[in-house]
Amino acid sequence: MSLGAVTVAALLLATAAPATAAGGTGIGDVQQAMESLARTPGVVGAIGGAYVDGKPAGSGTAGSRLLNGKGGTIPAGSRFAIGSQTKMMVATVLLQLVEQGRLGLDDKLADLLPEVAAGGLVERAGEITVQQLIQHTSGIPDWWSRNGSDEPAFDVFDFTTYYRPIDIVAMTRGLPRTGEPGEKFAYSNTNYTLLGMIIEKVTGGTLADELARRLFRPLGMTRTYALTKPPEGIKGPHGHGYRNLSI
Repeated sequence: MSLGAVTVAALLLATAAPATAAGGTGIGDVQQAMESLARTPGVVGAIGGAYVDGKPAGSGTAGSRLLNGKGGTIPAGSRFAIGSQTKMMVATVLLQLVEQGRLGLDDKLADLLPEVAAGGLVERAGEITVQQLIQHTSGIPDWWSRNGSDEPAFDVFDFTTYYRPIDIVAMTRGLPRTGEPGEKFAYSNTNYTLLGMIIEKVTGGTLADELARRLFRPLGMTRTYALTKPPEGIKGPHGHGYRNLSI
């Protein structure tokens, strides 16, 4: 996919103190970093926030919400998608269910989701365990980058088409596996699409509801929620047509 003109949202994470060596840019200099990023060819605007030990250490915004300087500046407190940071949250919910005895790490994918085993939608589903899905050792190919390409399987800037999780999993049918079940690590978004499906099957609720009930509300994450179906979009101020970077 061509980046074209995009807005970039950056979430900077650190465990060290904000200070750096003399003359260096500290973690707290987020505004300076966003201004530099916004000058990058093809970038329309940028917002960013830095956190040290879970506490805000700076924020910044530069550029504009829309092309050609239109739409005004993106508010520094805008919402943005956190992308694959969600995987840690999905894994946490899954492990809560394991702790509650509602499934086990050694449970097989075919037993939990027989619909993906039917017709070979996921090869070797009878051998793949929950733990292998969590650890990206299942060998299931990635729906995002097919055949070793960085191109996603669908238009990520299409905010009107809804793909059911099982439809997304089906995009990997016929793609080469990355290894034997449990053999080696190979990052695959498909693993976590399947984990989301497992959570919904075990709980009888939606993944969005389980994330809110088990994580967001107990942790006071009042401005965090999971998107469900388009064209729901992002609620509140946000940039348009962006990629997010988590560091």
